[in-house]
Amino acid sequence: MKFKLILLLTIASIGFQHNALAIPKPKLPVYVGMDGKVLQRCSIAKVKALKIFKVGYASLYLEDCSAIDNNIALLPKQVSFEYYREIPGDAFAKAATNFLKKNLSAEEFSELEPTIQAFNSKYKDTVAGDRYDLSYIPNKGVSLYLNGKLLSMAENNDFAQAYFKIWFGEKPFSKRLKTNLLKWDRQVAKFTPETSENSSSTLASFKAIPHYLYYLE
Repeated sequence: MKFKLILLLTIASIGFQHNALAIPKPKLPVYVGMDGKVLQRCSIAKVKALKIFKVGYASLYLEDCSAIDNNIALLPKQVSFEYYREIPGDAFAKAATNFLKKNLSAEEFSELEPTIQAFNSKYKDTVAGDRYDLSYIPNKGVSLYLNGKLLSMAENNDFAQAYFKIWFGEKPFSKRLKTNLLKWDRQVAKFTPETSENSSSTLASFKAIPHYLYYLE
């Protein structure tokens, strides 16, 4: 709770000067390329601080959005966060650590704590329009990007699976955000490489590009 309060106080200090309850429409991409795979946007959800201040949007990306109904823990995935408020990097780090403690046993947290601290130390302040991408590749680990620039990487499969519990665990950052991210919105992904006009060339082009190059609507 106190870490959400940090976010609230930070946003409140500038929020009402810039109409804190309004943010632009999301610009999150329809597809992302990751490790030779094409992941499609399955959902978009608003991100709020203390259920009041809209700070941005989040999207979940999977190879097959129909898999969203199953356990996605072991699947290649990306969660992207698009922010429209200034948030200090240490607020991200403290909140991440807090929710990992809530979702892991004391033994699990103790074992992963050095990796957690090292990974979280790389968070940076955000300004309006910034995007964080958190990607998971099975057996390769988890990577954190800010606007396409790699900030942190942990080649630890146990840590990677644990880290996504911040948003998808039993005690997530926001239950509403978790529910909305895990709700496949068929209107979000307007078409797929398989059903687009030039499906073969489209799929090949995505497999050839790094994850931070996007296809926008």
